[in-house]
Amino acid sequence: INEYFLYLQINEGDGAFYGPKIDISVSDALNRKFQCATLQLDFQLPDRFKLEFSAEDETKLERPVMIHRAILGSVERMFAILLEHYKGKWPFWLSPRQAIVCPVSAKSVDYAKQVSYRFSSYAVVHSQFLSCPDFYYSAYYKFPRAIF
Repeated sequence: INEYFLYLQINEGDGAFYGPKIDISVSDALNRKFQCATLQLDFQLPDRFKLEFSAEDETKLERPVMIHRAILGSVERMFAILLEHYKGKWPFWLSPRQAIVCPVSAKSVDYAKQVSYRFSSYAVVHSQFLSCPDFYYSAYYKFPRAIF
């Protein structure tokens, strides 16, 4: 196993009552560790639910083993880790708003509309601030500091 993993730690007495499991932890921007993914073999529930299947030769019934898995752990925890890691500035692929179109002067409003239309045709989620006659004045008061 050590050949494939960077760091492996056995948690003695971890309290996994179904069966053996693998927990995968990730580190956030402050180097704190959080459990994210988990894979666990469950020998208890198949017995409790009396699950059985026929073997290859169909002469006897076998008890299956269930596999529980959570690839990202809880979605909320994963988003909290990503939010902290990216310091609130989501990457393009994850951002709910991927671009902001804001003309730098009144002369460039028509071009900004063309850019906005092109973004829409490529399904780029964006906002537009097209009523910016004086960019420097309006940017200070209206323009968002980060794309959320």
